[in-house]
Amino acid sequence: MLHRPAGIERHAATKHNVSPRTKASDLLDYLWRLLEALDPDPLCIARFSRWMHRIHRCPRSGADPPGYLEAVKRVVAERRIDVVLPTHEQAWLFAAAKPELSDVPVAVADVASFDRVQSKVEFARLLDKIGLAQPRWRLVRGNSDLDGLSFPYWLKTAFSTAGRGVRLVGGSAG
Repeated sequence: MLHRPAGIERHAATKHNVSPRTKASDLLDYLWRLLEALDPDPLCIARFSRWMHRIHRCPRSGADPPGYLEAVKRVVAERRIDVVLPTHEQAWLFAAAKPELSDVPVAVADVASFDRVQSKVEFARLLDKIGLAQPRWRLVRGNSDLDGLSFPYWLKTAFSTAGRGVRLVGGSAG
């Protein structure tokens, strides 16, 4: 989230004499005071960034989506947040909940776009459609769809992250 502290004008770059010759590090040094994050983990990785100004504790977005979104709304209102830049699974949640987030300035694609690229099946279909190279794939709906596959192969769920839902069948991972 990007926060504009009281007294700082929206066009801060102009206000603070930022020119094309301003070093990027000087600009980032100024901006660090503006970055804030929400995370349920008190030792989240953002806490160790020199650019992070403040971390707000919140419910886990996957375990309590309504509670997470309420925490976002509260922090946005209390801290006068200018823009929310969601990442990871939270980005889909913001896209899906966008109609309920009218007071939250969120930079996120629409939910249909997320569904198209987050589903491994839909993403593979998109790559086929636009002609981008990818490993051979086929949709498996049942055991009979596995007939004729040569080993080894990877079996993946349509939705998963960080290697969950992915299995190597008939081979070794090493």
